Amino acid sequence: MTAHDILKLPMNEGNKVKTQDLNICFAASGDLRNVIKTLNSLPLDYSGRCTLVVNDFHPQVAIRNVILLSMLLDPSGPSAELTAEAVLHTLYSASMTSAQSKLVSDWMERIGQFIQGASPLYHGDINFNSGTKVEWWYPQDVADLLREIKNASFTKAAGEMNRRMNMVAPQRIDYRERYCIGLRPRHRVGYFHFLETGVLLPLGQPVESFDKPNKLLYSEHGQWLLTDSANPVQAWDPLEVEYTRKKKGLPDEDYFGSLFFHVKQQLVDFIARARQFKLSVLLFSVDLNTLPELLDLAMEGKQKLMFDRVETSNVMDTTGPSSIISTWGP
Repeated sequence: MTAHDILKLPMNEGNKVKTQDLNICFAASGDLRNVIKTLNSLPLDYSGRCTLVVNDFHPQVAIRNVILLSMLLDPSGPSAELTAEAVLHTLYSASMTSAQSKLVSDWMERIGQFIQGASPLYHGDINFNSGTKVEWWYPQDVADLLREIKNASFTKAAGEMNRRMNMVAPQRIDYRERYCIGLRPRHRVGYFHFLETGVLLPLGQPVESFDKPNKLLYSEHGQWLLTDSANPVQAWDPLEVEYTRKKKGLPDEDYFGSLFFHVKQQLVDFIARARQFKLSVLLFSVDLNTLPELLDLAMEGKQKLMFDRVETSNVMDTTGPSSIISTWGP
């Protein structure tokens, strides 16, 4: 499913939201695209306090989320443009430049400082300025995996060999060609270029400087974690990508290039808002049906969170509506 805004303010609070406090829960977040899209729907002059709860049961996704949100919220880091590109490649590219890789590694190290010793639940928090804070409660398996990823030493060549075994496997050529039937001929070139390089960039951009593996898309042993059907094109609304292409005067032939600039702009817009809003981000990595109990524990001594929106992704499709409604309903 493409990124979507779960607030939809024009159909709900409208302009009144500018001064309202908002509590928004992404109970099964997956990656951050819905978080980014939703926060970007708030006006730049929003003056309320926004609290985001971001939960995903998968430890690798939870680690990626806390690192990327910290990068996006840190006003002392690189410029918004450079940070946006680093986050984009962490999300969608198999390799990164040395500077981008160092930025991610530095945040792994910084967050890893909070998980020394043995504890059933690791809690940490970072205050970025007077109004912005990231706080997390992660179980031990997330902490253990972060240590292993941080200490992983596989090379780009080793990782790339494993990625290509998955993404361009000869026995899967029929599936790739079936996918290409639905593409315009000029867009097929960009698709195959992305498969070959593993880097989301406009066609013609050199990839030689992307000499470090993206550890957050590999296992701690250097195994590529995504399926060969994983494609960033499916994560963002093609009509919005087309709007960005026309606005920036980009060539119609390069859809992946248009996607690069669209995602980068979304991230730059997120940074502009997140760094000036009064924003609290609470991160968890538990089953969404047990999340309310952990939230009560995390908010002990504070005002209980009542949510304006709760997004449960597609979990209801597998568990049925009863457990979701009984857990998250009023």
